Amino acid sequence: MGKVFKSLTKLGIIGGVSYGAFKLKKQYEFLKETHNHVVAFNGKSLTYDDVFEGDSIAAIASGIDIDLTEAVFNEAYINLDLYGLGAGFRIVVPEGIKVEASGINKASGIQIDVPTVEEGKILNINYDMTGSGLLICSSLEDEVEEVEEVE
Repeated sequence: MGKVFKSLTKLGIIGGVSYGAFKLKKQYEFLKETHNHVVAFNGKSLTYDDVFEGDSIAAIASGIDIDLTEAVFNEAYINLDLYGLGAGFRIVVPEGIKVEASGINKASGIQIDVPTVEEGKILNINYDMTGSGLLICSSLEDEVEEVEEVE
């Protein structure tokens, strides 16, 4: 009975892993159809130094660095759509741009560290994050504050 149980357990594990890989592949294919940039199990830097009309970016187990400091915002309202599954995003926005961010946050951390702008062009960030992190800052030097170690 012990050998049969072990064999069934191994088959169950293999089946579970196969099913997970199948679901991830289908998710990746769906994201490729719905987003301009899809990054999986890798890191990527995106620098926009021309007219920025919005974008859509998805990341699975990846890190994405988005630099908008040299981007030209011609429209009054521009959307940036983000999807993250176990991913980390850092978005650097230029001064004078009003940032609005909202979306779905499941076990994720969202930090917006930009000066408050009352009027001006708006960057609307829509996010769907699961087990991910999103940092929106105003310069490349902005980093998350270091936490002092307690002994």
